[in-house]
Amino acid sequence: MKSSIVNIESATNNSFGTGFVVHSNEKGVFILTCKHVVEEVINPVVENILVKVVAIGNFIDMAVLYIPRLELKALPLENEQNNNLDVSVIGFSHFNQSSIQKKHIDATLYKELIELHAKEDDTFYNLRKIKAKDGFNFERGNSGSPVICLDTNKVIAMISNKEGSNIAYAINIEYIKEIWKDIPVELFNNKSNSSKKVTTSYREYIKTPSKSNNKFGMYSILFLVVFGAIFYLFQSVENNQPIIKESSRNKTINYESGDTYKGEVKNYNQNYVPDGEGTYIFFNNDKYIGAFKNGKAHGKGTFYYNNGNKYIGAFIAGIPHGIGTAYYYSGDKYIGLFEDGKRNGIGTFYYNDGDKCKGRFKDDLPTDRMICTLANGIKAKVFYKDGLPVGDIILYDNYGYEHKYNVDAFDNDIDLNNDEMFTSKLYD
Repeated sequence: MKSSIVNIESATNNSFGTGFVVHSNEKGVFILTCKHVVEEVINPVVENILVKVVAIGNFIDMAVLYIPRLELKALPLENEQNNNLDVSVIGFSHFNQSSIQKKHIDATLYKELIELHAKEDDTFYNLRKIKAKDGFNFERGNSGSPVICLDTNKVIAMISNKEGSNIAYAINIEYIKEIWKDIPVELFNNKSNSSKKVTTSYREYIKTPSKSNNKFGMYSILFLVVFGAIFYLFQSVENNQPIIKESSRNKTINYESGDTYKGEVKNYNQNYVPDGEGTYIFFNNDKYIGAFKNGKAHGKGTFYYNNGNKYIGAFIAGIPHGIGTAYYYSGDKYIGLFEDGKRNGIGTFYYNDGDKCKGRFKDDLPTDRMICTLANGIKAKVFYKDGLPVGDIILYDNYGYEHKYNVDAFDNDIDLNNDEMFTSKLYD
């Protein structure tokens, strides 16, 4: 079972924080974290998937994030009365330069309330002091960690910030109602005020230390026709009548279409379908190696195309979604965020001649400001609208001097208005 306590990291810088699932449905999951985590973690992602902010406090240090098509277990919540309690805090922190860790902190949550007031008006909310027990410390990255009551095994508060190494401040979980106007009614209708002890240990949510993803090394590109093709191909898994051969570790499925799968499976709608880790070889010699769920690519994987291209990154329900990297047979490469099969977010396009352009993409097209660097070191600042450069282009030479050109008159080694720009794709 995947953990419900997640690392919220940035796709563009080294900042990170903690969050936890408070609600899930058939479409996705909702994660609670701190407002300041969302503000500091630029382009936040969870499990390589770009998240959406659905609610955030104006003053209260809380925010709710949404991740579509992800299945994680929601933690039970409880409106706890103000008593001194033994609690456990579970959150992420640095392990070494290349890794982060998830660990628990035994602590005492005090009943005294601290009123935190806004300077601009009379708005305020309450915090509670929490002290780590001997041998435990609060660390950077713990913001957004759930505070779990050891008597009921339910979340009663969330870590907001820390003071030194053994003192932190927590926000009662009930304040989520103040910031989330569309909060599901069942969130606090699960007898959360009951003091009955739960036998399942909170330690089931603790996982072993995991390596932090390189912030720029796991991005992707795919054009809409590519994603449609991938989706269609994975859909065929459900429509074929398989012939299954069992081995000691894996199952091999031969489909009537000519596709072959070898790996973990499960019985889905009275048919065996890929589920878990495996390899799927298509009739046209395309190949996917990675994680599956209900017959579709879901999670991290690598797709090898029969034209020599390769994509490494995240998939959801058969569609690239999140962070990944695309390598093209031409020698070009794209590193960037994408959502629902389209380039959306910060990305960098590397040309095989050494030029590169970095900026924001929307629906596959560059938008707003792009910074292009030529192989000879000269930089250009270009503004895009609907995929085309507009206005003036600012050029910086090797001596740092700035030159301004009208986009229609601009002529240099890199043609910023060329129809072939950004058009490398995985399928020809």
